[in-house]
Amino acid sequence: MEIPLDSFVASSLKKRAGRGQLPCWPGLNGLTPEISFKFQKFAKHFAANEGISRIHLDMRLWMDTRENIIKIG
Repeated sequence: MEIPLDSFVASSLKKRAGRGQLPCWPGLNGLTPEISFKFQKFAKHFAANEGISRIHLDMRLWMDTRENIIKIG
């Protein structure tokens, strides 16, 4: 299953992919099949490296971001 894409997920994936590896996030209204494919492809690879299903990756990304906010705060 795919990861639900939104601005938070896109931003988190872009940070992990590195500069220039994923396209600019066009928003949900501007999302094309080609852009979605690129994000999903990276998400699949990243999730596999984490040992989890892609569908659960959004929770992992959210938890990682939350932990970073707590460390900074």
